[in-house]
Parts: sequence; structure tokens; C-alpha cells
Amino acid sequence: MVETTLEKLELPEPPNTPELRKKAKRRKLVDRILEVTFVVLMLVGTFYLFVHSYYTSVWIDGSSMAPTLLNYEYGLMNTHASRINQIKRYSIIVAVDNMNVTVAKRVIGLPGETILIEDGGSNVDTITITANGETFVLDETPIPLEKRFGTYNHGVFAQNEPLVLGEDEYFLMG
Repeated sequence: MVETTLEKLELPEPPNTPELRKKAKRRKLVDRILEVTFVVLMLVGTFYLFVHSYYTSVWIDGSSMAPTLLNYEYGLMNTHASRINQIKRYSIIVAVDNMNVTVAKRVIGLPGETILIEDGGSNVDTITITANGETFVLDETPIPLEKRFGTYNHGVFAQNEPLVLGEDEYFLMG
């Protein structure tokens, strides 16, 4: 059997100066700040990706939807495909008009319905909707012309002429 001896080597003690202790504390603090910053950025990034995968930010420019939506308001629009099949009368939607401008408007007429806007004098128009053989007058509070926001026009169709909506058309007002 071979015997070995273990010799103790004399290593110099690491310097334990106040300067090194300060550096170590600083490094610990910086590491902690970096950890917290990383976690916060991950949370914010996850929230941002989740929100922007289902929603699009919308900036209201104009007062045609006042008092429901005011000029310069900001909001989120649900863009998930399943929501398109859930559009109902009086829903507020964001659409692109024929001049390629994004607008927020209220759905008044649904696909396949007939819309008739009759001249009601200077204060209000009567909007009659016919759907599936049933006719009803849109129940809206009259708004005098001088108190309306924006311009007073009915787009490309004439008053007192019925407008029949196609299978993928909606009638919007705002």
C-alpha cells in the first residue's frame, strides 16, 4: 500500500477591502434591477401582444358620433373574425368609406333590409326599415339641423327613394 501525504498549501487571503465590498454590493443591486426590468418588459410585451392580436387602436377624429363618441377619443376595436358575425342593429363599428377614410359609425340597417329616409322638414328625417316583411320606424330623438354636427347629407342615394341592402352590406349612420 502506498501512503500519500496531503500538504496544505498556503494561499494568500483574498483582499477584503471596503472597496471590493462596495463593488460587490453595487453588482448585486445592478443584477437585481436588471432582473426586475426584464420581468416588467416581459409582462408588458405579453400584454401588448395579447391586446394587439385581438384589438386595434382607434382614434376618433370628428364629432359625427357625439355624444356617444367624442372628437379625439381613443379606444380599442375588437378585430377577431368571430365578432363580424355578431354585428347587430345599433352596434358601433369601424369601417372604411368609399374615400378610403376610416370612420366609426352606428349600424342602422342590416343585410337584405330596405331603408327609406323620408324628408321630415328642417328638424328630422323619418327612417323606415323593412326587414322580412316587417316595417318599423327607427326610434330616434329628433335633432334640429342647427344642432347637428358635421354635414347634412345622405351619401349616394336620394331621399324618399328606398335603398335595398345586399347580402354583405350594412347601412351606417353617425
